[in-house]
Amino acid sequence: MVSRAKSDRVKGHENSRKKELNVRAAVGEYEREQAKPESFGKKKSIRTIATDYKVAYGTLYRRIQILEEANATMVLQNMGLKKMNEALHEREEKAATDRARLFKGKAQCLSSDEFHAAVKEMEDGKKAKEAGKEAKKALRERRKQQREDVEKEWAAMKARHDIALEERQRECDQLTNGGVRKKDHPPKPKLGKKSKVPVVEQEEDDEEEDLMDDEEV
Repeated sequence: MVSRAKSDRVKGHENSRKKELNVRAAVGEYEREQAKPESFGKKKSIRTIATDYKVAYGTLYRRIQILEEANATMVLQNMGLKKMNEALHEREEKAATDRARLFKGKAQCLSSDEFHAAVKEMEDGKKAKEAGKEAKKALRERRKQQREDVEKEWAAMKARHDIALEERQRECDQLTNGGVRKKDHPPKPKLGKKSKVPVVEQEEDDEEEDLMDDEEV
């Protein structure tokens, strides 16, 4: 009995490994299809690939979503690092400029009215900037949530459209076999348009600048 149970576990492990290999192969096929030029013909749908590789459509669809989200995250991270480096460079230059404004290239009496006035002017400027940071941060959060909602809805729309196309194709095949002319077939379902989120000019640059300000505090 123990030996048989062990054998069942081994078989279960082998089946799981085989399914995983099929999923990976299907994902690879999807990536190749997406990279295929338009001149090569129509790209295979996720459902078609799932059928070819004997993989559950839901499993393949979720795996592709995870992959695309990971790729998008890497792109955004690289963009963020680039902007962070640029913001750091600008911040260093600004710090040097602030020192130049205070000392004007020569020794200053730190207790003089002129020096205190220059310091106060700089501090007032920083306070005014700080006052606007929270409002900009709240706006960015709203924009971010809106973009995430749009992307989720767009992914769902594409999935529904993909399914609708497959169902229409099956219906058309049945009609053709029944002698119905092609012009009398149901029209292709339309995908619809992706919602747009208004982009605030300089929004990302402001975010990087605020992050650099926080690091300096």
